[in-house]
Amino acid sequence: MGRLLTIVGLITTFLYSISIFWLTSGRWGQIMTMRLNELGDFLAGVFGPLALFWLILGFLQQGKELQQNSHSLETQTKELNRLIRKQLIEISQTQRAVELQAILHTQDHLDDEPEHTAESIEKSTQEQQSILKSLKKFS
Repeated sequence: MGRLLTIVGLITTFLYSISIFWLTSGRWGQIMTMRLNELGDFLAGVFGPLALFWLILGFLQQGKELQQNSHSLETQTKELNRLIRKQLIEISQTQRAVELQAILHTQDHLDDEPEHTAESIEKSTQEQQSILKSLKKFS
C-alpha cells in the first residue's frame, strides 16, 4: 500500500507540475518582474495544494502502517499468552512433583523409624508445610 501511494503521489506531482508549467508558460516575464511578496504568494498558491496532497498521502500511509503494527502486536500478545499458559502448566506439574517427593521422603523417613513419635510426625508435617509455602511463592 505504501509503494502504491508513493507511485500515485509521484505521478500526480508530475502531472500537476506539467499543468502549472503549461498555465504559466506565457507569463514568465510577469513572474520575473513580481515583487518578492507577490512572488511568495504566487509560489504558496502553486505549491500549497501539492503540499496538502502529500500530507494526506503521508497520513494514509501512516494509518496503514499503524494498522499493520497493531496486528503484529496482537499476534505477539497471543503468542506470549500461550507461552505463559504453558509455563504455568509446567510450574504446576513441577509443584506437584515436589509435593509428591516431599510426601514420599516423609513416608520413607517415618518407615525407617521403628517407633513413630508425635515429635517426628509433627516435624515432618512442618517440613512439608514449609516446602509447600515456598512453592506457593513461585506460583
